[in-house]
Amino acid sequence: MLHNYEVLLLAIEEICESSRVPEMCVKGMGLKYQIKSFDFIFGLYLLNPILNIILKTSSLLQSPNMDLVLAVNSVESLVQNLMAMRNRT
Repeated sequence: MLHNYEVLLLAIEEICESSRVPEMCVKGMGLKYQIKSFDFIFGLYLLNPILNIILKTSSLLQSPNMDLVLAVNSVESLVQNLMAMRNRT
């Protein structure tokens, strides 16, 4: 989402402008307002590196050629990476 932030805002605007359903436009404008808020943007930047390493492990765990040893090693590596990120000052 971080890389597509501007495109997402444009898509919400386009949906609101082209929609004939008033409820959809109101919800879209509310979503746009929330996405542009400081809290959302701060959370997005804060969580992006964490979610990226979780996504990599999740994708690996879902691969068809996954075995138990590789799965355990992947999860252990994920935990170590998350702990290292937490302990950084």
